[in-house]
Amino acid sequence: RVIVLQFLEKKLPALIKNNLLEDAFELICMTYEEAYSNDVDDSDGEYAGFDYCCFDWWKKLHDAADIKLKRKMFAWFNSRKNENLFDFVLEHFPEQEFLEQKLVLLDKKLAGETNSSYYIENLIAQKSAVMAQMKLPPEEIKAFRDQYRTLRGIRKQEIDEALAEEKYAEAIELVKESKRIDENTGWFFKWSEMLIDLYEENGQKDELGEELLFYVFNCHQNDLNYVMRLKVLLTE
Repeated sequence: RVIVLQFLEKKLPALIKNNLLEDAFELICMTYEEAYSNDVDDSDGEYAGFDYCCFDWWKKLHDAADIKLKRKMFAWFNSRKNENLFDFVLEHFPEQEFLEQKLVLLDKKLAGETNSSYYIENLIAQKSAVMAQMKLPPEEIKAFRDQYRTLRGIRKQEIDEALAEEKYAEAIELVKESKRIDENTGWFFKWSEMLIDLYEENGQKDELGEELLFYVFNCHQNDLNYVMRLKVLLTE
């Protein structure tokens, strides 16, 4: 691994500096495929470090690439049956033409999964995120998400979007909904923690006090953080 990484670190900067981005991309891809064509003992995480290096270089190339090179990169990533490469595609390529293709790819993957598949939850959340990035009509996005209210990833997206737009009242209602839905899971207490933070940031002292009382007397704690936050609200 060390030799391969040293090779990339030696060759790639010069190619990028001279704006030979397509050559740099092809070099990384060839190295990546060659590395995975060999039987390597990965017990000490050899591939993890190698992957990190390749994805880091791919990100740099993506950020510097023109649309022509991005199309080539997008096609190469999607021609490989590799979930890590597919995740890279989903996280990058924000242009409308790629978003439309991502939606098609996600629909194909969803069609191939059973409703009981754990993997399908991730695909649904990814499709929801792409729909939002495409700025599809709000009613269309809502109709899709409403089919999957039990999925935490869908609700978390809505909460994050509300917070990004500083719609705190809406975010609070969504967190309260999530707390009800996830009552019998480990996330029940995480939603309570989020409510505490939101009430505190929003200056809602009465609601903050009630949620802190609930948390202090019902949730496992490793320190006195929430006890002390409750104490601040109390009179002598």
